[in-house]
Amino acid sequence: MIRKLAVRSPDAESASVTSRLTGTLRHCLAWAAALTVFGAASAAMAAGPKACVVYACSDSSATGDIKSKLDGTKLFDSVTMIDAGSSAPSDSTLAKCDTVLVFGDVNRGGFSDPTGVGNALAAYIEKGGGVVVALPMYGGYYYNSPTGTNWSKYQLIDNSSSMSYVSKKTLGTKDTHAVLSGITKIETNGSTCRERSSVAASTIRAGAKIVASWNDGNGMIITGFPGGRPRIDLNIYPVSSDIGYYGCYDSASDTAKLIANSMVYVASPLRANPSPADFGEVPVLGSADLSVDFENQGSSPITVGSADLSPAGVFTVETIVFPKTLNPGDKLTIKATAKPTAAGQASAIYTLTPSTPNVAPGVVQLTVKGLGPRYDAQPSQIDFGGIAVGMTAPVVTVNVTNTGGGYLGYTSASVDDATNFALESVPGATLLGSGAGVSYDVKFKPTLEKAYSTNVRVAYSINGVNYSGIVTVRASYGKPKIVAPSSLVLSPVRVGGTGPDQIITVQNTGQADLSISNLQFISGDVSDFAVVTMASMMSPFKVATASTGDIKVQCKPSVQGVRQAVLEITSNDPSLAMGKTNIAVSCRGTVANFELIGDKIDFMGTQQTGTCSSTQYVTIKNTGTDSLKILSLGFTGANASSFKHTAPATRTVPGGGGTFVIPVQFCPVDIGSQTADLEIATDFKTGHVAKVPLTGTASGPKVVVTPGNLDFGAVYIKTTSTSKQIKITNEGDKDLVFGKSVLTPAMGAFKVSGFPTEGKILKKGDPAIVLDVVAGPLTAMQQSGEISIIVNDQVKMGNIRIPLSVTGVQAELKVDPMMMTFPLTIIGLRSQELTLNVTNTGSAPLTGLDLSVSGTASADYVVNGDRTVVLAPGASAPFKVAFKPTGNGTRSAILVVNAAGLMSPVQVKLDGTGKLLTISCSPDDKNLGMVRMGEMAELKVICRNSDASDIDFVTGFSENQDDWSVDPATGKLPAGTPTEEGLVTLAITFKPTATGPRTTVLSIKTKEGLAIGSINLDGTGLPMPKEKPPEMTGCSTSGRATSPAGTLITLLLGAGTLLFRRRRSRAAL
Repeated sequence: MIRKLAVRSPDAESASVTSRLTGTLRHCLAWAAALTVFGAASAAMAAGPKACVVYACSDSSATGDIKSKLDGTKLFDSVTMIDAGSSAPSDSTLAKCDTVLVFGDVNRGGFSDPTGVGNALAAYIEKGGGVVVALPMYGGYYYNSPTGTNWSKYQLIDNSSSMSYVSKKTLGTKDTHAVLSGITKIETNGSTCRERSSVAASTIRAGAKIVASWNDGNGMIITGFPGGRPRIDLNIYPVSSDIGYYGCYDSASDTAKLIANSMVYVASPLRANPSPADFGEVPVLGSADLSVDFENQGSSPITVGSADLSPAGVFTVETIVFPKTLNPGDKLTIKATAKPTAAGQASAIYTLTPSTPNVAPGVVQLTVKGLGPRYDAQPSQIDFGGIAVGMTAPVVTVNVTNTGGGYLGYTSASVDDATNFALESVPGATLLGSGAGVSYDVKFKPTLEKAYSTNVRVAYSINGVNYSGIVTVRASYGKPKIVAPSSLVLSPVRVGGTGPDQIITVQNTGQADLSISNLQFISGDVSDFAVVTMASMMSPFKVATASTGDIKVQCKPSVQGVRQAVLEITSNDPSLAMGKTNIAVSCRGTVANFELIGDKIDFMGTQQTGTCSSTQYVTIKNTGTDSLKILSLGFTGANASSFKHTAPATRTVPGGGGTFVIPVQFCPVDIGSQTADLEIATDFKTGHVAKVPLTGTASGPKVVVTPGNLDFGAVYIKTTSTSKQIKITNEGDKDLVFGKSVLTPAMGAFKVSGFPTEGKILKKGDPAIVLDVVAGPLTAMQQSGEISIIVNDQVKMGNIRIPLSVTGVQAELKVDPMMMTFPLTIIGLRSQELTLNVTNTGSAPLTGLDLSVSGTASADYVVNGDRTVVLAPGASAPFKVAFKPTGNGTRSAILVVNAAGLMSPVQVKLDGTGKLLTISCSPDDKNLGMVRMGEMAELKVICRNSDASDIDFVTGFSENQDDWSVDPATGKLPAGTPTEEGLVTLAITFKPTATGPRTTVLSIKTKEGLAIGSINLDGTGLPMPKEKPPEMTGCSTSGRATSPAGTLITLLLGAGTLLFRRRRSRAAL
């Protein structure tokens, strides 16, 4: 018999686990097979982009026809109908679409918010979506189509024209385009076919193109790349005639496929950048290169099988070897070249066609503006200036260049006034390619002294059309003539200073340029003047003919009064002796004087602090000829704050005996003798400062508050800061008397104790009045308050005001890790500790840390650490968490971390698994029978360990320990393996020391004292054998006969006692 030592024996548990694993494996394999089949089916069903139809139509048969026909093309993964008749679709709705067909039917509802629909579609396109509009009525029938400023950027047809009704039409002319792939027949045969009238080159937007027309010439398919995104308009009523009267196109035609092709075309995951690829302006017959990246913005690989450029000619693309496979996010770079053959705009479409099924082509529009021949002549104007008699003008070269492309035909060059001007080195007629040019020289050869003007004419042609370019020419020939003032009075300047630049204007009235080679003061008070304008023989100051020039001079008088000098100007004016002309220049040197009336002030008597004395005055007098500027007024010295002045804001002392009065008062802010200086800074001379000594004596109370304000800094909300103290003392020579004390706001973040009572007197030397202040912010924001105490100290304006401030902050902490998972732990044992770090991420010290465990298994976890620690901002504290399971299986709990000021506690998930460690022993219940005292019986017991860890064990007997022994009494039970269990053999010996039942239980425990198994043992001790007495027939040793019945009763009592003890033993287990 094998006794069950736990709820389930290891063998049974192993069998159960094996059974469950086998069942789970069977389920997993079944699901895997099902998912494989489903995945294959899903892959088979994937059929291209997700299509959406944004419609405004109340006829369900019409909208149902659109959906069924699109589904029937098998080009889409899905087709979703979006009713936008009453409201515009949301961004989230359109985000589920890869491509959108827009259709509005005014006769069957129409868009009630066409602008909203336009805004939604514009935003969708800007996020990479593709839009096809069927029946694009952007004019009077605006309610059939999206409208608005945002949508206008993506329109292909102007807001004009009208709608027409047709019954039967067919496909007319068509270009080569991806949307026309497989399209051979487009035909209408319904009763209600509507279309946009007059769709032609004149009614479509710049950059748009009609790629197919109806048989009457009206545009059917309009393509374009507004904003770099492919767009298509279909001038088709997109409902088939299958629905009857309100249908239009023949369902047997390729119309549904055309609509689907268009939607697939604008939905390609192959996106080009830049798009459009604009080469800008390129000269005709020139070239420019541009790289374009095609990126796979889809979620699956795409294999590109081929590429096409249409039309060819202007553009070429570097050859690429296909196929090319692009994984999501991969890019394929193409290198394109534009070589315009004619002036004007040119474009082409480059298409990458994937071989991956149901993936739309990637397209980019290539654009270039061919720049034709462009005439340019430099310089376009020639001014030879004034040429003096006897001098020769330098030759000027004119360059004629084709700055455009193609060829410019240069024919000839000529000058109108061939008498006084000449052209030299004039080339013959030639063709000028892009950047090529010719040149010729223009020469001035005057015959008279006068001014001249003429034109040089260049004959050229562009594309057979003749043109004439003009270069204007002007010059003069003769003598220069200077006209200058005879005298000039400059502005007055303070003696010792330098005046501002002042202008002397001279004029050239001659026919040649005037060159001034020297400017200097030559007589008089020469040192009191300076020439600013530079002039020399090597670098003359020039004045062109019929122009003026400004000569700058300065006055810098050295003495008071009028200062005079002569400015000599030397020029090339031949009418002047040695070319010299003189200008008498003068200026007045001025001075300002500084005289102080009241060189010191002594405020007599004793002044009460906080009050002001009567006014006394300081006067500044200026006897000079220039005004005196007072640059600054202020007080300096030990008691500067005890004095004040009320001088006017305009601080100038006029010359000629003018005065400036400064009123001064003594307003002491401290007691005792007070001294300061009134400092007066003026421009009398550089760095001039005058000082007026001031004295006075003050008396009164002097309240001293330390500190003058309290800032508690950052304090966690719903907590109270540590107390701070404010001390109030009287350092004056009069009594300080207190009035009412007020805390504002009364119910705010601050609390104050220790306010002085009203009428309290504080003498000098008395102990300080101490206010205890704490802050307890309730909200996470900066909060302020104020302590106001009425006193008789007028320096404080009769009121002590002590600002208070605190910043309420929410406690912020970081706990790492947020989940703690403990290893498998035997019930009753304690796991290795894991560390939990709590970091203060707030701006104030973190206090009141509290870590507690909650949950069904809260008793299984132990948390150790210093909960009284105060964490400074950025500091961390470690806490140790251990797992000591009290039950078997998963043991989960929540570690709650809280702190003062924390809005909500942080929770850390605790997970651990407790294991009931058991072993199985065979046999686990054994009766070793009757053994005489002095003899022994032995039993071999095999114990099995199915656990994955070794078990260090100890043994012990519950009772009758002297009768039983086991070997080994301690040891290691090896770990089991996946294929076999660990075994240990215990040799049990029964050697009774007394007679009768000697029952016991052999317990097996871990070295930590955890019981893991037990064996019930029974045995009966018999007396030791005696010598055989003389044989006495029928009598006992006592001389009485032995009764068989008595013997039987004795045996029954022994058996009952044994049974009782075994049951009690089982109950104890």
